[in-house]
Amino acid sequence: SRSCRRQPMPPPARASTASEKLTATWAKSAPPFARAAASCARFEVALLDQDPHALETARQGIARIEAARGAPIVAHFFTDSVRTMLRDRRLGERLGAFDAIYSMGLFDYLAPPVARAVLAKAHELLRPGGTLLVGNFLAGHVSQTYMDFWLDWPLYCRTEESFRALAEGKMAILISHRFSTVRMADRIIVLRAGRIEERGTH
Repeated sequence: SRSCRRQPMPPPARASTASEKLTATWAKSAPPFARAAASCARFEVALLDQDPHALETARQGIARIEAARGAPIVAHFFTDSVRTMLRDRRLGERLGAFDAIYSMGLFDYLAPPVARAVLAKAHELLRPGGTLLVGNFLAGHVSQTYMDFWLDWPLYCRTEESFRALAEGKMAILISHRFSTVRMADRIIVLRAGRIEERGTH
């Protein structure tokens, strides 16, 4: 008769802790410059918000990315409001100059005159050839009525034309899949899989 030797069972896999799962999530969602350990040291970032709790959350997120990558990220944290930013004539000396500025969840709360002033201030902080990327809720988005009347959360939702008016006198790059948006651009670039496929005018 054939004998069969029983193989020992492997030890059960250890369940990931909530902290480890969060670290993995932060590592996956890390910005491109922080997705490789070698890249982390090449960049310096500044985070600005009027809410200290938001900055602390960002600080903890950066710490998780550092732990996952095994490399430090040079980050500076500034607690400022729109009002103090606009009043500070030496803001550039205090914050420095930037190759790229990313703003999300801010312009939706700013009336047009204030939004125009903040946009101009952000342009002053850019180095020559730098990029300013601003997010704003699109007028008529699917949740606008619900947010306005049920949540009592009114925002300055803007059309592409109204936002372009805020940047009058400056070059603006509009990212859109809507033909109605690209029709008002002076120059059109078609991207596919991250590469330029076509470029031209109307």
